[in-house]
Amino acid sequence: MTVGAWTPENAAIEAGQKPLPAELIEALLAAKLDNIASAFSDAQVQEFAPWMRANADAWSTATEALSAEQLLHLIKAITLAEEVFPGWEAGEKSPAITLNKRYRKSGQKLSREELLWIRENSSNRFIPNGAL
Repeated sequence: MTVGAWTPENAAIEAGQKPLPAELIEALLAAKLDNIASAFSDAQVQEFAPWMRANADAWSTATEALSAEQLLHLIKAITLAEEVFPGWEAGEKSPAITLNKRYRKSGQKLSREELLWIRENSSNRFIPNGAL
């Protein structure tokens, strides 16, 4: 499979017709932010790439039981992963945006330092708030 290629399976993933793999969430939660590249094998990078463009409902459902601390870690891990892994670029569909909305709903707000960290570590202009 070519990274970023349209396939019926990728279209189903983007439309949220398939549940997000628990292995992806678990790996992102376990990832060390200072070495995100070591969190995934080459096969996983390719396998999980389409999930970076899955719709917001898929990400919300898969992360509904997570704590605010875990959501913040996912936001940061996804921010880095989009920069490091080919095919993980998601632009305005970035799950980091959905997770930031969930983070705010939990009563939390990204601090100035966290916002600056995101800007320093991402070329995705949509993270963390989406299209304005």
